[in-house]
Amino acid sequence: MRKIKFDKLFVLSFLLFFVSYIVYQYYKAPKFVVISEILRNPDKYHRKEVLVKGKIVDAKYKESEWGPEYAVYVLSDGTGVIKVFADGYDDPEMCNWAVGAKVEVLGKYYKVKHVGPYVFYNQIDAKSISLEREEAKKFQELLEKEYNCRKDCEKYADPESCKEFCKNKIFKPETPKVETPAPLDR
Repeated sequence: MRKIKFDKLFVLSFLLFFVSYIVYQYYKAPKFVVISEILRNPDKYHRKEVLVKGKIVDAKYKESEWGPEYAVYVLSDGTGVIKVFADGYDDPEMCNWAVGAKVEVLGKYYKVKHVGPYVFYNQIDAKSISLEREEAKKFQELLEKEYNCRKDCEKYADPESCKEFCKNKIFKPETPKVETPAPLDR
């Protein structure tokens, strides 16, 4: 009889602990936030993890003097614009195709961040940057087109010139020029 009460107490304690852990994880996990909300309340989000979605409108690859290479993206979600710092990237080509991509960024927001003699304002240090499903599919198709282009090109030319040719053909297609009509004289 005494053993049954102990087992029930143990099971109830375990369930209480488990439910508490789930609730803790739910509130600890970063929530999706629009950029304008972060910029309106920077103190609320300073040094907290945030999850934002948007379109990359600018990207710069940089080499630091004291550490690994990094990329700085400018992300817009239609409500605001924020910088995203992505450390450890060693592929400058990534910045070329990244502009225009729709991404989801998980990272820590800093209202003000001091790095050596530099001061940065309103930036997210990215933990992860992932393409939205449609963007990932589109990018995979572009990579396949580039691969097929290079495979065909290398039959007739050297691999290095094919690499540049295909990259420009696939990732930077020429936009058709539109003639603007001459103004009407009245």
